Amino acid sequence: KDYEGTGDLNTGYLMLDNHLANNLRLVWGARIENYHQQLKAINQETQDYNNTDILPSANLTYSLTEKTNLRASYSRAVNRPEFRELAFFRYYDYENEFYISGNPNLQRSLSSNADIRFEFFPGAGEIFSASLFYKHFKDPIEQINQGNDVLSFSNAEAATDFGAEVEVRKNLGFIGGGKIFKGLTFYTNAALIHSEVELDNVNAKTPLQGQSPYLVNSGLAYVSSNHGFSINLLYNKIGQRLRFRGENDGLDTYEKPRDVVDFQIGKKLLGNAAELKLSIADIYAQPIALYYKYPGTDKTSFNPANDKVINALKPGTTFSIAFKYNFMSHRNR
Repeated sequence: KDYEGTGDLNTGYLMLDNHLANNLRLVWGARIENYHQQLKAINQETQDYNNTDILPSANLTYSLTEKTNLRASYSRAVNRPEFRELAFFRYYDYENEFYISGNPNLQRSLSSNADIRFEFFPGAGEIFSASLFYKHFKDPIEQINQGNDVLSFSNAEAATDFGAEVEVRKNLGFIGGGKIFKGLTFYTNAALIHSEVELDNVNAKTPLQGQSPYLVNSGLAYVSSNHGFSINLLYNKIGQRLRFRGENDGLDTYEKPRDVVDFQIGKKLLGNAAELKLSIADIYAQPIALYYKYPGTDKTSFNPANDKVINALKPGTTFSIAFKYNFMSHRNR
């Protein structure tokens, strides 16, 4: 065994729900967490970490109408290092061809989060919402390049995230055309995000590691309650994201965006006691590609004229068939 690790989390919380007026509601409180983490390895000193954090939160809701809300919220959160990020040992990442080394001096990261949100519920199961958000991170955890194909983990000074998000879920029965459109629902969630990270008191003006500048989740769902038939078509895309920072201000490595399309079809059988599903995941199977970002533009998106793909992996398309049978449902018939 390379090491042994234990983690003990003790928590408590207090929450209050106050109706300040007929159309104004405040839900607020705080959560206290004590986390004791310990790692032991042969011929190494025991690594011991003990932190107590108070994490307040508040959500203020103003009901403009019976179907419309305006929300404002604030919360504080904690992101703790994983055992492998703290452990003082090295292992090989076969997928990216790097050695990964832990950092015993890694600290937990704290974040303050605020957002304002408009919500409209036009019908049952339908929603339209738009929000603005802001996040500030203290000591965010990032993976760093130590050179000689070795990656480790370190705390940056600080980082910020801000952006906008839109969510829509709408039944298409208003189009007409009979039962087909009544059983069809369109939904989407999209966000634009800007982030900057401060490294050693220098504003790097690069995104947080793993943070995309945009994301889109969308889909169509069809349900025929009379025939027990359902179809789901899903689409997902995230923008380019920083995978590895360059060594000594060298070339940063980014991951290219890729379109992911999933499809699922299901049918209830035996009086709804059973269900058969066919799923196809990642239909396009576009490669997961990493590229060096060369100087010459402030944008992080891939520029085929200057940037260079250094690693590409094609995950392939996955087909699966599942059959589920509910014995209790059959017995209760």
